[in-house]
Amino acid sequence: MAAKETSTSTQTPAKGAKKTAERRTPAKSAQSKVTARPSADAAKNAEMREWAKSVGYENVGSGRVRAEIREAFEKAHTTTDAAPELSADEITARMAKKTAENKEAAEKAVALSRRVVEGAIVGAPSPAALAALEDPKVSEIYNAAKPLVAEYHQVEGRATELLREISRKLIDLRSLFKDDNGRTDWNGNSATYKALADALLREAGIPADSEGSTRRAIGHHIEDRKRECIPAKEHDYYGVQALTRGQRQGLAQRQAKALVEVDKVVKDTKKAKGPADGAQMVVLARKIDAGISAYHETQLAALSPTQRKTFRQTLEETRAKADALLAKLQELETPAAGDTA
Repeated sequence: MAAKETSTSTQTPAKGAKKTAERRTPAKSAQSKVTARPSADAAKNAEMREWAKSVGYENVGSGRVRAEIREAFEKAHTTTDAAPELSADEITARMAKKTAENKEAAEKAVALSRRVVEGAIVGAPSPAALAALEDPKVSEIYNAAKPLVAEYHQVEGRATELLREISRKLIDLRSLFKDDNGRTDWNGNSATYKALADALLREAGIPADSEGSTRRAIGHHIEDRKRECIPAKEHDYYGVQALTRGQRQGLAQRQAKALVEVDKVVKDTKKAKGPADGAQMVVLARKIDAGISAYHETQLAALSPTQRKTFRQTLEETRAKADALLAKLQELETPAAGDTA
């Protein structure tokens, strides 16, 4: 009975022992995986062994690379470029050159920052402008106008004279280009001319906040130059007015003054007791003449159809009254038949 129990105990493992075996089995499997993992340096070791065989090393083997082979491999594959030795004079010259370059770069940076602070937008000409400047004629006129524009921004007393010179240069520049209809680009609407004009202002250093006023000032004088060089038969096409801006302003002032004076004389005459005297009649006639003379024939184009009709009727009525007055004066000045003797 005792022997049977002993045999049974040896064949059936204890409960605790079974759990211990189960816990150890995974650990053994993991250990075998780590051992089977290839080394991170395997590729490099293989490379070093191949190199050692190629240069004559014996007994290279397939295991760990010997230290002497590793050292020789690293030395053979490491390149060191030794810096050339310089003399004291060469070192001094290089230092001086570097200092000069740094100084030049700093001066350019200071100048650029100053222009940015002042609002000057400076840039190279656009590709279209650069292409146009390859023409010697264009380049000559452009380079002649650039210092004039730069000087205009800096001077005060000679501004009008400079604007006239600038406008002449720009008109010469426009004469070299064509508009969309193939006619001379007197109005400066071609893309190439616009690119050149933009580049001219930038290279001349015109501040951004002054660019608009500069363009308007130049444009005022360009209109005068257009009137000089464009034939009268082409004025309508280019929108050229027969009178200058100054002439138009002066004419408008005279017109306003004449209207006020005529109106005043008419009111004074109506207020006076009895009919107007001779002096008042003469003054009124002169004021009416001054009023009519203040108008220019070119201004008729500004009238609308309705205004032209009214203007024509008024002039015809005025002419009829003037003719009646002239006829009466003629009677007064012609002596009667009985008075001649």
